[in-house]
Amino acid sequence: MLLQQIADVTGGQAFFPLSVKELDHMYEKVTAEIRAQYTLGYVSTNEKVDGAWRKVEIKMVRKEGRDYRARSRRGYFAPARPTARH
Repeated sequence: MLLQQIADVTGGQAFFPLSVKELDHMYEKVTAEIRAQYTLGYVSTNEKVDGAWRKVEIKMVRKEGRDYRARSRRGYFAPARPTARH
């Protein structure tokens, strides 16, 4: 469950084959995922340096005949001001 939770939070995917016989199928799924991936970048316009959690939401417009899925992390922590060290 921990691996699945990490995958969910980071926008990844976890595969759990139940037998060695399923490994080839899992490799095919991973390969298909890698071939179909796009990486998008994002730069926030929020300049606050408060260390707050910021939710990420991806919206897509579906075109006819196409089936798109977006996976992303749920959010991120904004930069925080460094604390003074004594």
